[in-house]
Amino acid sequence: MNWDTIFSPLENEGLKNINLPHENNAYLLKLAWTFAYSNNPWSLLLKVRVLKSKYEFRMVYRSSSLWSGIKQFYSILLGLLVQVILLFSGMINGFLLLL
Repeated sequence: MNWDTIFSPLENEGLKNINLPHENNAYLLKLAWTFAYSNNPWSLLLKVRVLKSKYEFRMVYRSSSLWSGIKQFYSILLGLLVQVILLFSGMINGFLLLL
C-alpha cells in the first residue's frame, strides 16, 4: 500500500485524510499536559530526570526522544499558565480598587 492510498479519503478505500504534523503535535500536547498535571509513573520518572524544579529544566540530562517532543509543549503550557495568573491577578486587583 502506498502513501497516496493511505491518505486518501475513506470513500476511495484510504484510511482518511490526516495531517501527520498536526496529529503529532496534538499527541505531544496531550503528553505535555499529562506530564505537567499527573502523577503517572512515567511522568514522575521523567520529572526526576529532566526537571530541576517545577518550572526549571535541568541543563544536562540523559537524552530522551519522548522528552525532546514534550519539552516544547511543556514550555508553551507554562507560558499560558503565567498569562492566566497575570490576567487573574489583574482582575482581582481591579476588583479590589472598586471596593
